[in-house]
Amino acid sequence: MKSKAIATTHQACKASTAEANELTRAQLDDDAGHGAAIAAAAAKVGIPLKRLDLRAERLRDLYGAPLALVRPDQFVAWRGGIADPQGVIDTIRGSRPGIETVGRGAAL
Repeated sequence: MKSKAIATTHQACKASTAEANELTRAQLDDDAGHGAAIAAAAAKVGIPLKRLDLRAERLRDLYGAPLALVRPDQFVAWRGGIADPQGVIDTIRGSRPGIETVGRGAAL
């Protein structure tokens, strides 16, 4: 069952990441506050960010996090709960060596 969920998520993210430098924000729970903070941080540095609502308990369990950021090449760049949204974006774009996360989140 997990592989089917991964394939479905992969296809949805692939369809959402048409531009070369665009990230997809996969919202995996109902807390829009996390997503809004990441969106604001991305906008601040000019990174295009698309939102993909995947609010299903099985996907949140699969990713182990309320949010995931997916690169255009389908690599999950980050997943977790956010304590420092700008730090997450800066780490993904290579301008900061580490981030602070809440829960099981990790920069990948």
